[in-house]
Amino acid sequence: STLGLWPTFGLARWLFPARREVALGALAIQALSPQAIFMGSTVTNDGLVTALSGLVLWQGLRVAYGPWQLRHAIWLAVATSLALLTKYTALPLIPFSLFCLLIALLRTMRRPEMRRRTLTGSLAALVGMVSLSGWWFARSQATTGYWATRDQETLWWLRQDFWQAPARFITEPAWRLLPSALDYGFQTYWASFGWGNVGAPRWVYTLFAALTLGGLAGAVWYRLRQRRESSVSLPLGAFTLLAVFILLIVALPLYRE
Repeated sequence: STLGLWPTFGLARWLFPARREVALGALAIQALSPQAIFMGSTVTNDGLVTALSGLVLWQGLRVAYGPWQLRHAIWLAVATSLALLTKYTALPLIPFSLFCLLIALLRTMRRPEMRRRTLTGSLAALVGMVSLSGWWFARSQATTGYWATRDQETLWWLRQDFWQAPARFITEPAWRLLPSALDYGFQTYWASFGWGNVGAPRWVYTLFAALTLGGLAGAVWYRLRQRRESSVSLPLGAFTLLAVFILLIVALPLYRE
């Protein structure tokens, strides 16, 4: 659980390199949140998959919108692979990682000298990702007949529709459940305890919602007024990618319902 604070601090420092207090504030909010304290007191795979997911988000954004460096692509591949080995619910990290690599490739298409480096590095990251985690799914398939042993009906439906009727990805899900899925994801991120997901009083979530909205508003305001202060330029696509990350996290429960 404590390891999960590192990506938060690193991402905030990357976004706002001249404002150390922003990174420290983000670190404090996460470290002192009820869910982080609870997860730090338990022995489960949830703490590790959360930390690795944060690392995927941090390195993914650096790959997609920062200067291309192979080490960030390798970090992205390693974190994604380890998250997949930790818990199957990390499956949504696969399309997110692919999106980040694709954006990096598209950004270098008009620069031949960078295009080759980016393409080679992206392929190396993909090979590493398959090598590190692919064996586990191959072993599961060989020993149980399933590449993942939970939510078989949902995963089978997704796999069948991907090849036979891809349009059903849009038409079939119970989109009416999306608001409740996002609300559930928000609650479990900040305060949800025990196997039965015992929640906190509603005012707790209202408080953290206000902090979240205030943080987003402050980030947008700062980026608009202090663009030259940062060494990276985050276009609208970066915020879109953050939204995609959130939606992918709740995608599996949404399709399951």
